[in-house]
Amino acid sequence: MATNTPLFLPLVMVALFLQTAYGGDLGVYWGQDSDEGTLSEACATRKYASINIAFLNQFGHGRKPEFNLTAGHCGPSSSGCQAAIRECQSKGVKVFLSNGATDGNYSLASKDDAKNMADYLWNSYLGGKSSSRPLREAVLDGIDFTLEAGAPTDFYSDLAGFLSGYSTQGNKLYGTGLFDYVWIRFYGSFTCSFFPGYQNALLGARDKGAAFIKARKILLRLPVKMQPKTGTSRPNELMNLILPPIKRSSKYRGVVLWSKYFDDKNGCSNAINAAV
Repeated sequence: MATNTPLFLPLVMVALFLQTAYGGDLGVYWGQDSDEGTLSEACATRKYASINIAFLNQFGHGRKPEFNLTAGHCGPSSSGCQAAIRECQSKGVKVFLSNGATDGNYSLASKDDAKNMADYLWNSYLGGKSSSRPLREAVLDGIDFTLEAGAPTDFYSDLAGFLSGYSTQGNKLYGTGLFDYVWIRFYGSFTCSFFPGYQNALLGARDKGAAFIKARKILLRLPVKMQPKTGTSRPNELMNLILPPIKRSSKYRGVVLWSKYFDDKNGCSNAINAAV
């Protein structure tokens, strides 16, 4: 899974030469607003194929990992969302942990630091064992790297490699393996943004990075809040101008929305679900 990708890369995507259109999935980020409903409610909508729990935004360089969700989300009263995560997975919804964020204190100091972080993620959120698991006994489907704070990206490929090693122990981890999925952030900078009227610039920026994506599947990460300075998603333009050429790639996997709260406000997922 993994740009901002679940490893942030500038806007890059494979060149699209095939003419066949491929179907995709719709994902969403959840965990940063108290008015977005519970995790169970997000899964019950049946709109999302994956949900990224956001964020683990402090780790590395000897820092104590910090799981930073909005107050009330996955707290002690919900047993760390253990039941909700299992309920989502029983419905076929994949649940990932998102590492990073715009506001955070994270970086990796060395390959050994990356190994320690991989061990922590495996034992605390994935298939390992720990006396202190923030989400109790729930086992997440994988890890999302959302590296936006401007910190160096050194050693994250090592981290992904160590996590991938765990998947050979009988557990498939999405978002690892250098990388299974890459979601590319189409907002936040001029060439990497979905501004109304800038479809050609966006598609051109996509093609320039064809050689840099080392992932099996690629998803578009889009905002669903009106943000004049950083780009916004207009459903009609997305469905009619952006998705058709992108879906001709055999690597196309779908769209990931930021965030559940803003999706509730403007109904973007309802508008685009059939087209994704």
